[in-house]
Amino acid sequence: MLTFFAQDHATSDMVYSNADITKAEQAAEIIAFADYWQHATGSDPGLLVFDSQLTTYKILDELTGRGISWLTLRQRGKAELARLAALPASAWKPPSSPGPAATGGPGCTRT
Repeated sequence: MLTFFAQDHATSDMVYSNADITKAEQAAEIIAFADYWQHATGSDPGLLVFDSQLTTYKILDELTGRGISWLTLRQRGKAELARLAALPASAWKPPSSPGPAATGGPGCTRT
C-alpha cells in the first residue's frame, strides 16, 4: 500500500490524503486529487509539484489538457550533483518569479 498527500504551499496545511493506494492505482492518484480539489473549491489546482516517478506521461497529458500546470521533481544522482558542484559561479543565477524579488537563497542553472 502507498500513501498520497497534498500540502497547501501557502499555509503548509495538509489538504488531501489517501493511505489506501495500490501500486496499480498510483499513477492516477494525482487525477483523483485534482478532481477532489475541483469539487471542493470549484476550480482545478493552479500548480501541482510532485515526484517524477509518481505518474505517467498519459496522466501528465491529462493534467495539461485540463489546464493544470505541473512540475515534477527528481532525485539527483551523485554524478549529477558533482557536475553541478563543479560549475563556476557565473553559471548560476538567482531564480525569478512574477512575485516580489527574492533576496539571497538558492540559485538556478540551466541543465
